[in-house]
Amino acid sequence: MLRDGRNFALLYCVVPMHAFLPPRNFTRMATPFKREMQVTQEEMAKAKVPINLRDYCAHLFIPLMHCRKENYYVPWKCKAEKHAWEECQFQDYLDRVRQKRRQQLGDTGTQS
Repeated sequence: MLRDGRNFALLYCVVPMHAFLPPRNFTRMATPFKREMQVTQEEMAKAKVPINLRDYCAHLFIPLMHCRKENYYVPWKCKAEKHAWEECQFQDYLDRVRQKRRQQLGDTGTQS
């Protein structure tokens, strides 16, 4: 602790940025995530899913919102539903990054 109450470790310990970046062989890594819609537009409209969240993980967002409404948005409830939805969002993000890298590698190979 410093004299003014600040924590030294939080102020001056820097984590290198490469600790958060995916590995270089990231495009060749297999993913079990399937990008297919499991909920129809009508089901999402009936469940009042916001338009910006109507993606490949909407089938997990609907039970999460239902659980949150039942438990009055208590933060320590619905952890399993929230974890499943966040995991799906993360896998979807990784899949989009892989597709982008494949496109970039394919584009640079044809220009040479």
